[in-house]
Amino acid sequence: MIDRKAELGEKVMYVDESGESYGIVTEVLAVGAGVVDVAEYEEPSGAVIVGFSHDRYRVLVPVEAAEDEPKPADPIDVIASLAQEVAFLKRTVDRHRDEIDTLYKDKRTLGEELARLAAEVGKETESSAKVMAEAFVALRRAGL
Repeated sequence: MIDRKAELGEKVMYVDESGESYGIVTEVLAVGAGVVDVAEYEEPSGAVIVGFSHDRYRVLVPVEAAEDEPKPADPIDVIASLAQEVAFLKRTVDRHRDEIDTLYKDKRTLGEELARLAAEVGKETESSAKVMAEAFVALRRAGL
């Protein structure tokens, strides 16, 4: 037994305020705003019943179907949840894009720095060789 609004053709059972029932199952013939019309039946007290208010019955579903019964979701809650997920994903994409841009700029800067250092090392090595050659020539002239 499930506590939800019945649909046309479903089987229902009347329950009182305390949740007690006579156990009589009947079929829903029409669904109104506040009541359902059911196939006429007689209670043990002799009263003839033709309908119930929505809070006075339970819908009967097979046990297998009861586990699969969808839980009602408020569309506003679903949309709000989806909006939060989309916003989170947008922030994540933006953060990753910024990280990629930063890494690309760092790579370019490091490449330029490496090229500059290589040029300086090349010049230093060349000037050091000249200084050593001049010192060698000077020592030879001095006879040493």
